[in-house]
Amino acid sequence: MKLTFRWYGQNYPVTLEKISQMPTMDGIVSAVYDIKPGGVRSEESIEKIKKDAESHNLKFEVVESVPIPENIKLGKPNAPELIGNYCKNIRRLSKVGVKCICYNFMPVFD
Repeated sequence: MKLTFRWYGQNYPVTLEKISQMPTMDGIVSAVYDIKPGGVRSEESIEKIKKDAESHNLKFEVVESVPIPENIKLGKPNAPELIGNYCKNIRRLSKVGVKCICYNFMPVFD
């Protein structure tokens, strides 16, 4: 079992430095903040989270949600394109070592 802590990004008052001081803390759980649902997150922004975590001896292995667009949930005509984008996000996260993506499949919320 690995102990991870939810980190909400650079503007979050609980910093990576503080998280790294918690006994037996292994890593962080973060999210996709810089894109709208259906977009593709840049490899650079994902790599930055990884490097920021590693600079505090933490691993970035879990993402709490890559938002699923409503048009996928509703089966709209652009759903296949959006599913392709979702898959790109998964591959990009995997490339930096993210091993777990928690997702919410609720209408309107996430």
